[in-house]
Amino acid sequence: MKRLMDNGSNVKDNVAFTIGNAAGVTLKAVLEASQINKVFFDVRNDSNALFHHFQVSLQGVQDLQLMELATRRKNRRLVASLARAIKEDSPITFVEKLKWEQHKKWTKTLFDPKKGGRFEVFNERPFRDGILECCVVDVALLNFARALRRL
Repeated sequence: MKRLMDNGSNVKDNVAFTIGNAAGVTLKAVLEASQINKVFFDVRNDSNALFHHFQVSLQGVQDLQLMELATRRKNRRLVASLARAIKEDSPITFVEKLKWEQHKKWTKTLFDPKKGGRFEVFNERPFRDGILECCVVDVALLNFARALRRL
């Protein structure tokens, strides 16, 4: 994946899904492999976009939003947001949670047109400082939340 990003690839090229690693394994193959677990939070839009734009049929997906709902003791009417799940399930301190929230808000200002941003920011190479770090933190926190919600 790092090689794709360094070479300026973006998902609009479809190359990101079809170029293989040294062993010839593609991102498409990983996403479609049922024996490889993939963790998402609210996979609905991602799954829809991957299928309709790139013909990727997700398999082996664990949706933490649904796991949180299934293990919640009270009020199962609505699913939780990612922010709520991280606030309630992550091992980080209160101060770290505040920093995470500020960073998420900053990231939204980069890509949300309603907040003065633009979607194309993710096509820029190299990535702006802070974008990859935000994604890495999200993945780490999702992994912890997944461990807590194991069914």
